[in-house]
Amino acid sequence: MRGHYVALFVQDDWRITRRLTLNLGMRRELEKPWTERYDRMLYGFDTNSPSPLQIPGLDLRGGLLFAGIDGNPRQLGFDDKNNFGPRIGLAWTVTPKTVIRAGYGLFYSSFVDNLDYVLPVPLTFSTNIPYIGTVDRGATPYTSLANPFPQGVPPITGNSEGRAALLGDSITLVNHDRVLPYNQQWQIGFQRELPWQSMFQANFLRVLNVKGIETFNLNETPDLYLPYGAAENLQVPNPFYGVLPASRPLGASSKVAQRQLWRRFPQYSGVTVRGFNTNTIVYHTLQLSFEKRYSHGLTVLWNHSISKMFDNNTTSLINERHYRTLSGMDRPHIMNLAFVY
Repeated sequence: MRGHYVALFVQDDWRITRRLTLNLGMRRELEKPWTERYDRMLYGFDTNSPSPLQIPGLDLRGGLLFAGIDGNPRQLGFDDKNNFGPRIGLAWTVTPKTVIRAGYGLFYSSFVDNLDYVLPVPLTFSTNIPYIGTVDRGATPYTSLANPFPQGVPPITGNSEGRAALLGDSITLVNHDRVLPYNQQWQIGFQRELPWQSMFQANFLRVLNVKGIETFNLNETPDLYLPYGAAENLQVPNPFYGVLPASRPLGASSKVAQRQLWRRFPQYSGVTVRGFNTNTIVYHTLQLSFEKRYSHGLTVLWNHSISKMFDNNTTSLINERHYRTLSGMDRPHIMNLAFVY
């Protein structure tokens, strides 16, 4: 695997008057998507084009896109070139003992951190074969440990099958239309010098984190079938039986659960896609602090953060629902006190 990252940063500190200073900056970042030396990698998933597999009565769409073939780039996604991060800061000396500071910045985050970058290797380049113990949720056994793969071991096809690869199996890939997540930060506060070599400061900070990375299952059963209840578990004739290889989960049995045929991509047993830019986090905090520098044998450092953090989650792309909730990382109060006497 190989990836490239490059950034350019320019900055200027402008002292307008003896009491007012501006800090100005601009950062431009480019993080190239990963490539693999031998193109043993998926580029993405085409959700709209007709599937190479066509079954009468089913409108099958979607197919895997391999890197480096059929006009697809060798890299995992496109270049996100619109990553400009302005920065501005202000310091104003109101009185000899009081300073007001303010600032704004836009900061981009790396995919390496957000995707936990263990890229899924397509099963067409490996010999990872699932053991199918049952095809009816445990009602009857399908195979035994004495003969775990009665249909044999499928060959390693690489990218030779193109969009027809892994039909009837479960696939995991990374969304190639993603962009870098980023957050915007605003801050304003003041510092006041107090007697006894001490200082108090208060700052208000707002952070808006947008285009956060989330993972979704594109093969969920649509909500419109909820009224049918337990009918989703009925075993119906499998239209893929005898068409797909018997070594694939959807080609292994003459019967299949009804819910499989209700899904958006019924020709796959699962479609998991990572890297959708759907998460938003909002964070507000008032930060108070008091510091007494060393004198008369005593030093004190105290701070208190009063905050609120909200998550705006998209729980599904098939049955779209949006939730605004308190974040699991929300900590309304954090206080620290350290002193030495």
